Amino acid sequence: MKRLLILLCVAGLLAALPMSHLALAGKPEEKPAKVVICHLNGANPTVNDGTHPGTWYFGRRIEVAESAVEAHLAHGDAVFGGDYPRDLTKAKRAAIEAVYGVSLPNANCYFFVYD
Repeated sequence: MKRLLILLCVAGLLAALPMSHLALAGKPEEKPAKVVICHLNGANPTVNDGTHPGTWYFGRRIEVAESAVEAHLAHGDAVFGGDYPRDLTKAKRAAIEAVYGVSLPNANCYFFVYD
């Protein structure tokens, strides 16, 4: 009788095991939304080619929390959307470096700001 009781308990535990992760997991947490921006840094110069009343800025494409966007915009970064910023391909970066004599070692995005 004792063996039968132990066997039934073990069988009950094994039957309930697949359901145990549901109780422990709870509700999945939502991750905060991210915003893609072109982040400016001191490693990349700006270019004003004299043909347009404005300046080209080069930066690094990063993702930040929505709560950090305002601070990034305050120091000159730009949010992706519309025409600019754009991704800076290797070929375009090489062309800009050759024409303007600048070095853009870690730039992978760019945008234009009218003066």
